[in-house]
Amino acid sequence: MSAPERLIRKYANRKLYDTYTSSYVTLEEVAQLIREGLRVTIKCNQTKCDITYRTLLQLLYEMERKTLGDKNTEMLESVIKSDNGTFAGYISQLQQTC
Repeated sequence: MSAPERLIRKYANRKLYDTYTSSYVTLEEVAQLIREGLRVTIKCNQTKCDITYRTLLQLLYEMERKTLGDKNTEMLESVIKSDNGTFAGYISQLQQTC
């Protein structure tokens, strides 16, 4: 059974709007929805394009920036040195070693 899905719309003013609760949400609140097991789809309200991937990358960046600051360059260097220099490549390498 797949996780319930929540549609979030991103407006031109960069605000995120949860269509289920009819309220604006922050990136941290989107992260909490994901932690609770919900799948989120984020769409640009103007173009109707799916921008979930881009928004989740932004979320990861903000979370890392808040917790680590600019101190953990070794981890980022490891990611860049991975198979294709992406987080996906790095995670794939980690999964192969487990």
